Amino acid sequence: MAEEDPAANGTAAGGAGGAPPGGDPPPVDDAESASRTFFTDINAEGPGKKGKGVKDKNRFRNLEATDAGLRITEHFQDLTNLGNSLDLRMEALLKEHEKDFFLAYKTHMYTVQKEIKTLRMKADAEEAKTRED
Repeated sequence: MAEEDPAANGTAAGGAGGAPPGGDPPPVDDAESASRTFFTDINAEGPGKKGKGVKDKNRFRNLEATDAGLRITEHFQDLTNLGNSLDLRMEALLKEHEKDFFLAYKTHMYTVQKEIKTLRMKADAEEAKTRED
């Protein structure tokens, strides 16, 4: 039986090719790995697809051939539109809540100032009564 040269097949420590010692895969850039793993955009495509040449009418050709395919594509379009407009809708809702909050705050502060004025008047009246005695 012939003896194999460990450097020739890349299995020796520090050898070229294959996994490094310990059997761990070679390190991969985290950003590159994440970009291939997670979709962080509404219009994100899978790896290898750029999206520029994909036509929407041909995009779900097989799906539309099924019985519920048309409804599915309509729901998909509705969800996509909702996702695209969600930031604007949330901004409008936050502005509305901000207005409501400031109105409630101003009303409360007006009530507090009114109570302070009433209490000052009572304190002045008590002080004047004490001076008379």
